[in-house]
Amino acid sequence: MVTVISLIALASMRGWNMYQMDMYNAFLQGDLYEKVYMEIPQGFRRQGESKVCKSMKTLYGLKQASRQWNIKLTEPLTKDGYKKSLYDYSLLTKQHGEKFVEVLIYVDDLLITENNEEFIRETKDNLGMYVEVYPSKFILGYCSTYIFMQTFMIPGTIFMSLLAGALFGIFRGLLLVVFNATAGASSCYFLSKLIGRPIVNWMCPEKLRFFPAEIAKRRDKLLNYMLFLRITPALPYLFINLASPIVDIPFHIFFFATVICLIPAAYITVKAGLTLGELKSVKDFYDFKTLSVLFLIGALIILPTILKRKRIYE
Repeated sequence: MVTVISLIALASMRGWNMYQMDMYNAFLQGDLYEKVYMEIPQGFRRQGESKVCKSMKTLYGLKQASRQWNIKLTEPLTKDGYKKSLYDYSLLTKQHGEKFVEVLIYVDDLLITENNEEFIRETKDNLGMYVEVYPSKFILGYCSTYIFMQTFMIPGTIFMSLLAGALFGIFRGLLLVVFNATAGASSCYFLSKLIGRPIVNWMCPEKLRFFPAEIAKRRDKLLNYMLFLRITPALPYLFINLASPIVDIPFHIFFFATVICLIPAAYITVKAGLTLGELKSVKDFYDFKTLSVLFLIGALIILPTILKRKRIYE
């Protein structure tokens, strides 16, 4: 408690920013190495039985709970460059020149103070810490949010893709983004199949009039045509998702075209996420090398369609 009072007083005198974070279900995250048994809760006990429960987690109320939670949280923080105070092991510090962050672990709360507001990278690092402490919960929340946004075409998925690169690296981040974006587009496809026709008629009546005829002319090479539409700005991404089931594009064609054409764009944003703290605008995603690779991939994808058109005209 002395450390808590001292840190608050020091931050107040120096004018540092201070934040408090309550870690949800903190004591469920600590591993329990000692053997702890408890009575079976009421409602689960059968008459005449004398069984007991073996606790696998440091539930609230155990003497070991605070210590195990401290250990669980300290591991990712120390790997990330934080150093323990020799005076109080619950106080950890990370410093970059004159900039620093102090994190004080108090039971299941975190007290955080720092002397500079421009800590964009620290945001990424703190999220990275959260991923290590709550991996399954974080990934579940991330995937459900991404798929929901993609299903209803809510703006902002580009920032979710950046976050995947920042937290999971290129390979895992790319897999995660392609999976979520494809799942969201597929959900949009089936949702449109049920209730989409009046919406598309209202939003894009002219496009919906000529689109079925274009699809009918290319039934024999429909995958190539869908790849062409996905990789070029001929039709809006939202329109393709909504109109595909209405004009009877088979789901497997829609699915494979979506997966293949998502990879280049996802690679760019996930790669940019590795340098999240250095980005100043969306333009920073597209350097010459990245654009060249994207152009080459796009050319290879649409080449069969172009060659086929040339043969028809000849």
